[in-house]
Amino acid sequence: MIALPYDYFLIAWFVIAATSTAYVAFDQFSDCHPHHTTNNNVEQKETGGLTLVLNVQ
Repeated sequence: MIALPYDYFLIAWFVIAATSTAYVAFDQFSDCHPHHTTNNNVEQKETGGLTLVLNVQ
């Protein structure tokens, strides 16, 4: 139920947030276009979780 005028703003905010989250999830887990990577998509051994390995030359 919409009770106050700023409720419209909150509803729009949550719709935009949900749409953005859905887009990022779709883009992250779909293979529709490859993303540029710095390591030529070579997985580093012995790295777990959210580990970022950069080889700067």
